Amino acid sequence: CIVMRRRLRRSGQAPQAPPRDSGVRGPGRLPPGRGGGKALPMDTPGFAIRRATAADHPALRQTIRALNACEEQISRDRDESEAAAAACLDALLRRLAGGGAAFVADAGGEVIGHLFCVVEDAPPHVRAPFRRQAVIADAFVVEPWRGRGVFRALLATADAHARAAGCRRMLIGVLSGNARAERAYRAAGFRPYAADLIRDL
Repeated sequence: CIVMRRRLRRSGQAPQAPPRDSGVRGPGRLPPGRGGGKALPMDTPGFAIRRATAADHPALRQTIRALNACEEQISRDRDESEAAAAACLDALLRRLAGGGAAFVADAGGEVIGHLFCVVEDAPPHVRAPFRRQAVIADAFVVEPWRGRGVFRALLATADAHARAAGCRRMLIGVLSGNARAERAYRAAGFRPYAADLIRDL
């Protein structure tokens, strides 16, 4: 899994060209449900970005399950069951407990995408000014909505949340072989930072 890093844009800096959306997660703290699920300023024709609530959990389990199915085509080790999707959601929600947030893209009451932004401290070998960081732990956009700015809008909302939490950097992971996701992340300003290697035992 190639891990990429992005420095958050500074106020007044010209935004980069919007990336095409990708449905596959990278490697991601107000818990979902706080904020009442109200639409955030990132409203776009056809959909709106808002904080996820408990009422979104059934839909999130479905989008996470769809993401697992997408990644199975590359990794050949993903559990595509409903139970695995539920367990993934529970694990993601636990990671948000210290200041992260979950966002959904809502099109007429239908969840068409999600993004989980974790806020955490990097290990002590990272210098203190860079230690507070945001991690995109999970992100997905359903196929009919890809390439229509949904991921860009979700990421912009996560950027604002991360800045407010004092983060100077954002990390995201991409499954090796997922070229479409890697292109989208690079277009969004992420750059190579570390690489995870794997071998069978």
